[in-house]
Amino acid sequence: MKSKFLILSGVFVISSAFAMADAVSAGDELQASVLAKAAESKNGVIMAITARGKVAADAAYLLANQLPYNPGYAPLLMAVEKDKLNRYLGELKLSNEDLPALVFFNKSGNEVGRVVAAQTTTPKLKQMQAAKTY
Repeated sequence: MKSKFLILSGVFVISSAFAMADAVSAGDELQASVLAKAAESKNGVIMAITARGKVAADAAYLLANQLPYNPGYAPLLMAVEKDKLNRYLGELKLSNEDLPALVFFNKSGNEVGRVVAAQTTTPKLKQMQAAKTY
């Protein structure tokens, strides 16, 4: 009985260590992506973060629309699978309700601003165009 307890405790400790390593590596991975893009930029990075799928296209549109207003900033689109997204959101202290989000970083990789729950105007434009085509 005692050996069974020790084995189960060891498995729990090892699995906890791997879970903590994944959480740390998600933050490191996110920071590395931002810093790599910042190195290519003049002023910093604008990161759009969202889940994969149709919403990623909307996030890419939002990101592209920010570039003329923020010269010198490099775009970074992070459209990732759900498990990685949840880890990234934890690192950024965002929730799923905040998506899609635009996060602005300076050249050093420090966050300087964010826009959460951003919406594109494209659907309204399509509705207006559809209404005109009778």
